[in-house]
Amino acid sequence: EAVARAGFLYVPRDPDLHLRLLPVQARVIGRAGVGIAGLTYDSPALDRYRQTRSPLSALDGKWPIRVDRRDLGRVWFQDPRDERFHELCWRHARAVARPFGGSALAYVKRLLVESGMQRPSEEEIATGLAKLLHELSDEDLFRDRRARREAVRQAVISEQRRTPARAQEKPAGPPQP
Repeated sequence: EAVARAGFLYVPRDPDLHLRLLPVQARVIGRAGVGIAGLTYDSPALDRYRQTRSPLSALDGKWPIRVDRRDLGRVWFQDPRDERFHELCWRHARAVARPFGGSALAYVKRLLVESGMQRPSEEEIATGLAKLLHELSDEDLFRDRRARREAVRQAVISEQRRTPARAQEKPAGPPQP
């Protein structure tokens, strides 16, 4: 009856399907971890693969890393032995403590370079991101159109991430008349 009225709803069984669909970047796993967009990501899951070549010939000995450009605070590595995905956190993600995308990262890097820094360190980038995402006052947002647009975009992304969690929290009650 339900299929006849609403159609068939396919629900994937693989909880990691969303990770499998993310774009792949081929990277070397070095002593410090994995470098992407000038940021270094690390996890104990990388220990057995540090400074080794990937068996995947299509990637020239580099390892596939899954990257979500909307949240660069973390990336994912799929262990070839058990095929489980492991989250690799950015070294300074705790300083920022919020998700940030590629446009926020590029904006902060551009501001740092314009302020006179040749190659900003990851600590300086983390400080800039924290300021952009946490410490901007309403007055600052109204002065700078780019900062306002980026802050609004980040707020929308954060709200979209919170919405599924809120939907799960609501108890299933009787339908409203």
